[in-house]
Amino acid sequence: MKVFEQPVEEIMTPAEKVITADPDEPISKIFAKMERYGVKEIPLVRDGEVVGIVSYYDVVDAHVVSDPSSVKSETLKIKPETITPDTLIVEAITEMLDSGLRALPVVEDGEFAGLVTEYDIIDVARESERLEEIDAREIMNSPPITIHEDETIAKARALMRDHGISRLPVVNDENKLRGIVTTTDIIREVIKPITRLGKTDRKGEKVPAFGHPVKSIMSSPCIRSEPDETVVDLCEKIVEHRIRGMPIVNQLEEPIGVVTRRDILRKIPELMRQRGVFVSLKGVEDVDDFTLVILRKSIAAAIQKLASMRPTIEAAEVHVKRYHEEGNRHKYSVRIHVKDARNVISVKAHDWDLITALKKAIRHLLRETLGEEEKEETVQRREALKAKLQRGE
Repeated sequence: MKVFEQPVEEIMTPAEKVITADPDEPISKIFAKMERYGVKEIPLVRDGEVVGIVSYYDVVDAHVVSDPSSVKSETLKIKPETITPDTLIVEAITEMLDSGLRALPVVEDGEFAGLVTEYDIIDVARESERLEEIDAREIMNSPPITIHEDETIAKARALMRDHGISRLPVVNDENKLRGIVTTTDIIREVIKPITRLGKTDRKGEKVPAFGHPVKSIMSSPCIRSEPDETVVDLCEKIVEHRIRGMPIVNQLEEPIGVVTRRDILRKIPELMRQRGVFVSLKGVEDVDDFTLVILRKSIAAAIQKLASMRPTIEAAEVHVKRYHEEGNRHKYSVRIHVKDARNVISVKAHDWDLITALKKAIRHLLRETLGEEEKEETVQRREALKAKLQRGE
């Protein structure tokens, strides 16, 4: 999984090539940019500073309920968590999953430096040897929510909203895959014409737009995969056809699942946590077996918790030293060194009881790990403030 331990600067689109908008631009203009350049998120940038990001679907909703020329992007913006060029790809993935965003602005010294998208990560995921070992059935959403080709577009839209999904495999009477309908299809073929005409019917038609069958707007034939194809195979198709997901079909051409880019992203941090952390325990030659079992269990639980906080952890070394003998007692020193892809965190604790010393060291380690993350966030805020002051704001 080394490919995901690269910094995002290796895959990001530099700022000068990113489609951006001013916070004061009307959404009609932003929508036009999204349509023209085929992007789903646009950062809002003012004087080099990222002040928000606007999603395609938020813009569409505003188009439907309001006069798009009168709504400013400022009212729709999401304030994103920004990342820096040295943020690891796996950390960017975690941030995307936590925030729900499909793109993250990259900021350096307070200035907008670039953009990392789901697509960028799927593109580099094609190089992962580990994902070659995972097949589609392991990550697909199954059973899939499907729709019959004669059902209405309104029904498709309702299913998507009810289930929080953006695509539906379309089937015939024999439950065989006929095509796929997505939110983008509905926007392009129905919502945009409605908005343009300012009424609920297509021009010259008696049937309301949402009353048409989904087969009238579905993509057919559509890109699909089989359950034994690898995740890398899926990434190849996503990149080649610039799609966000696809149905998984059996030998009878019946849809048995759906895989999206998001499903692939979720799998990556999970695999990195599963790969395990190499743990070395030293200085325990004179420790009794019972205490040694407790030590190993406590260390394993701590590393598991730590790995959930920082999935890039590669190795941990626990060193026990006995010293300062007093009667039948000994004082213990426990040192823990944890290495991830970027640095090493070291902590130390002492106590007359070995298990207590270990627990103290583990508490220090967890606090130190959280402190490192807070420190990085503080540095980013200071850099942003410094850049503002330099610009005289």
